[in-house]
Amino acid sequence: MPHARAATRQASLVRPILLAALALTLLPLLVAAQDAPVPAAAKAPSSGIARKGFYLSAGLGRGQQRFDEDLGGGSSQAFTEGGAAATLRIGGMLSPKVALSLDIFGFVPENGGGKDGTGGLFATATFFPKKGGGFLLRGGLGQLRTDVETSGSFVFTNVSTALQFGAGYDLRIGRNKAVSFALDVLQGVKKDGLTERFGTLGAAISFY
Repeated sequence: MPHARAATRQASLVRPILLAALALTLLPLLVAAQDAPVPAAAKAPSSGIARKGFYLSAGLGRGQQRFDEDLGGGSSQAFTEGGAAATLRIGGMLSPKVALSLDIFGFVPENGGGKDGTGGLFATATFFPKKGGGFLLRGGLGQLRTDVETSGSFVFTNVSTALQFGAGYDLRIGRNKAVSFALDVLQGVKKDGLTERFGTLGAAISFY
């Protein structure tokens, strides 16, 4: 009977010893696993837009052209025309928040003649308040040239310096790609009694 009790006592001591040995073996492995670096592929992808290097944006939209003519003596008259507008921006990222670009602008009035239209060239800066974010602000300086076929083969041409202002939003569709929605205003400087301005609302595909 004493031998049976001794055997039972020895058996009862074996289990705790084995469990303790197993715990001491696994503990360093668990600590090492927690301290190991996470592979880049396993990290959650960023939801922001990666903006660096080359910048290209091409878009189409709806434009509204307005001419204000000063007739003198405090009187004036205005002409408005709607039509299709297009913009191509080519440049680069100065930083993840600032893009510099050369913008080519075009406008074709819906009721104009075959020679009617406007072309513009602007040096533009686009600012993104939040790195990788979608909201954007735009400003630029350039020149507008408008040709209007008035009667027969006579074409009236107006060339003026213009300012560009705009705001919009980039909807991310890839790591460095976005669909850009923007409202832009091109404000011409008064020349020979004429002031020209455009308002455009459009969408573009942008690559950063």
